[in-house]
Amino acid sequence: MLAGREKNLEEYKQAILKSLKYLKQSYEEIQTLSPELKNASSETLKSWESYVARFARVTDIFLMKYIRARILLDDPGFQGTFNIRELRNQATHEYTERELEPYLKKIKELTPIVLSIEEKISNS
Repeated sequence: MLAGREKNLEEYKQAILKSLKYLKQSYEEIQTLSPELKNASSETLKSWESYVARFARVTDIFLMKYIRARILLDDPGFQGTFNIRELRNQATHEYTERELEPYLKKIKELTPIVLSIEEKISNS
């Protein structure tokens, strides 16, 4: 059972590292884009959508899979849940341009922290 959990942890680590590479590309792409979407071009919308999806994927894998696998490795009896998906869930439920602008600004602000995961898990 322990070997299976270690294998899962390693698989999640590799998935995060791969996803971080794509998030970094999207993050660099949106640096010059305005989060105001009212008059955004189709290409701008695609860039933001790609960025948001990649941010959600990295945070999902890290929070819901990697962290949970790490905790279960250290405490096999853990039965708790994680209620840290608020920002990720907002992306799928906030549809109007006005509601998305603060969200886009917030994830843009948090992305450097998320990207730092690479260094932390590469050394673990």
